[in-house]
Amino acid sequence: MVLFIVFALVGVMLIVFGAVIRFKKTYTIISGINTSTPERRAKMNLDAICNVVGNTLMAGGVLWIAAGLLFMIGIVIAPVAMFPLFIILMLGALLYVQRYDYNNRNESGKVKRGVLFIAAGAVSLVTVVLVGLLITSGMKAPAVTLDGNVMRIESTFGCEIGRENIVSLELTDTVPPMSRTNGYGMGAYLKGAVYSSGLGAGRAYIKTDSPPFIFITLEDADEKFLYVNLHSKEQTEALYTKINAWAA
Repeated sequence: MVLFIVFALVGVMLIVFGAVIRFKKTYTIISGINTSTPERRAKMNLDAICNVVGNTLMAGGVLWIAAGLLFMIGIVIAPVAMFPLFIILMLGALLYVQRYDYNNRNESGKVKRGVLFIAAGAVSLVTVVLVGLLITSGMKAPAVTLDGNVMRIESTFGCEIGRENIVSLELTDTVPPMSRTNGYGMGAYLKGAVYSSGLGAGRAYIKTDSPPFIFITLEDADEKFLYVNLHSKEQTEALYTKINAWAA
């Protein structure tokens, strides 16, 4: 619910700003135009720029709200997928809007190659950074918090487990073959919803080459088990002791 509220607020803010720019032609709040000289603004199609920027912001706002709604109904990958789409949308608008800034055109009327290269470079750089952040976040050890009757796994594709749903738990040195159904999987890292032919549907937040693993059997109609470990044996054993005392 908290994530949805945050996403909805950002989405509404983007839609409001987009509508103001689109319909009120308030180009003075567009970065780059508000600091330009009157001479440079005289060589811009400000109405067209306001239309592009306003429409893009409103579309971006819809993306944020949609991502929050999809997350609410259980599609946990939606916020992760939304961020690169949102950035691509914004940077795509940056590329497109250049056609309405005649300061960036050469004598033949075409947009200068240097401007296009800079904009395309920005798109590439941001995309690489986003992918890098996604990979890095997926490689972080999960943070496990025990709050009252709820155990929270704070990680990529994290989850919450009620104490009343825990049937048993044990420390094991092996994990069964599991396939990722919705989550993160790269190298030894496996996080999110998984399926095992012997256990059914469940969750895993593990680094598969760093035993031991905490195996928790769940009394749940949808997910029957949870595997979790940290990046060292000592940390995992300490976490097991903590969870075992909490669940008793």
